[in-house]
Amino acid sequence: MRTQHNLIARRTPAERVLAWPMAADVVRRYTEALDARDFSAARNFLADDLRFQGPIDQFERADDFVKTISGLYAMVQGVEHQAIIAEGENVAWFYVLKTPVANAPVAEWHTVRDGKIVQIRAYFDAQPFAH
Repeated sequence: MRTQHNLIARRTPAERVLAWPMAADVVRRYTEALDARDFSAARNFLADDLRFQGPIDQFERADDFVKTISGLYAMVQGVEHQAIIAEGENVAWFYVLKTPVANAPVAEWHTVRDGKIVQIRAYFDAQPFAH
């Protein structure tokens, strides 16, 4: 992994700029798979060693994350997409997660390398879901 990171770090500014449409496309396609509740397709956009950090859970493996998110989506009534913003390998996805418990504004910061999401950091108010 360190070698891969070093290769990314050595990219020229122009190479990093050229990478952003691909990173945004990976996240957009991932969100489309989630919208379709096609968790197998969503899994294809995640690196095996995906690191997920959120206010409720943390994961170090994509399979564990997908298992949990597929359970979460059992109560999801919809996702209102707000924006996807990308710079280099970093992609921010803003949306409102609609559930019976709350309509929760969410911000996710994705890191994409070599066509796979390697890290997701999710930010939202977890208090409505704590009960």
